[in-house]
Amino acid sequence: HHIKSSIIQRPLHKAVLRSGIPKAIGFHTFRYLFATHLQDAGFDICIVQEFLRHRDVKTTIVYTHALKLGGLGVQISIDRI
Repeated sequence: HHIKSSIIQRPLHKAVLRSGIPKAIGFHTFRYLFATHLQDAGFDICIVQEFLRHRDVKTTIVYTHALKLGGLGVQISIDRI
């Protein structure tokens, strides 16, 4: 079941304040970190797109640019086995 984001936002905000992190952190930050981690681990951009439920791969490619890998910097997940 889905839960309302407002239920988690307040505890997240409190945790960020207690951690001493000087920047604002929200749910999008965690999505970005998750996508970046997957791409850094070598997952194919299409797999990352599926995980993030993006309709257009162009939206997902934004995360690739953050790693400065370009389209050639990712592998398909089978390559890691």
